[in-house]
Amino acid sequence: MLFGLSSLVYICGLFTVSASPELYDWDVLLLSNNKSDLVQKVSPDHCMELLNEDMQYIVTVAWEQFKREFNKTYADNQEHDKRFKLFCQRFMAVREHNKAYREGKVTFEKGINPFSDQTIEEISLKCCGIPSHNLTTVRGFKYRKLGVELPAHVDWRERGAVTRVRSQGTCGSCWAFSVTAAIEGHDFLHSNVLKRLSPQQLVDCSTAYGTKGCWGGHPPDAYRYVTDAGGVELDSDYPYVAEQQKCRFDRNKVVTRITGFVEIPNDEKILQEAVALYGPIAVAIDALHHSWVDYTKGVISEPKCKNARYDTNHAILLIGYGTDEDGTPYWLIKNSQGTWWGEQGYGRIIRNANNMCGIASYANYPVI
Repeated sequence: MLFGLSSLVYICGLFTVSASPELYDWDVLLLSNNKSDLVQKVSPDHCMELLNEDMQYIVTVAWEQFKREFNKTYADNQEHDKRFKLFCQRFMAVREHNKAYREGKVTFEKGINPFSDQTIEEISLKCCGIPSHNLTTVRGFKYRKLGVELPAHVDWRERGAVTRVRSQGTCGSCWAFSVTAAIEGHDFLHSNVLKRLSPQQLVDCSTAYGTKGCWGGHPPDAYRYVTDAGGVELDSDYPYVAEQQKCRFDRNKVVTRITGFVEIPNDEKILQEAVALYGPIAVAIDALHHSWVDYTKGVISEPKCKNARYDTNHAILLIGYGTDEDGTPYWLIKNSQGTWWGEQGYGRIIRNANNMCGIASYANYPVI
């Protein structure tokens, strides 16, 4: 690829820096040459050829940084070229979205992450573990609405009921993380001791109840397993390995038990009451879109997001709600994709907006 003389000094300076271990802040690259005529919607196959010389250079530098920062290697040149084209498309799409964010046209910001060289279909195999084609028939206790006055702000982290953010890796075990996180919170509210429980136990041992290990599962099936098994071990006794292995559950190491779970009706007002009064809630959403995958901060609002129960595909933990400084009401959630995602592993989804992404469609919590 050739660059003009006007770019040469700039290029040499940047490549001198990029030879060192130090990486650029992504905002520097995403904001470089930020003119409206340089931010375009492009397809992967034609991304670079539709960009001007300066933007081609910026994308190239960003690509090299992406590979270093996320330790990316590819099998051959063909795979490398395919991933570069996908990355170029995502990089330009993120630039365009963030321009709209700075102009106040959207409520959240996007960024570059380990999935920026992959398609949504590929991502779905690695992060999303709610199989929509095979809904569970297991039912829990019915939620009874109290109709009491609720606080304007709830964040269960402030009460100490939420363990640190973890990563499920490339295993579709979000369902196991969501359920164990909900049990952690409710166990804390009963015992005043926060214990980090083992999602790996559920991945390995609950297949007889309908779960599929790293290929997905439903929270109600996981709750039923935990109830029948007699409880959950600590993560330190049964550590997470991001793949399904032979079950090695030891009942003598159980640290908490449940007697069932409560199902919350598909209603955001009732969901707000439940999380305010009873604690963290396991919920599922439609996460197969770039508004979720690329999210870095703000309040997610995605008009193309689906909201039916059978459209949910990713389990997370609801830990509260509030209203931001601009008056936008939001749900506060904990994800299981590591601290690189969102706001240090947490995120906010717009509240009372037609059940955004189905957050109220598949909600439940354990009974201790």
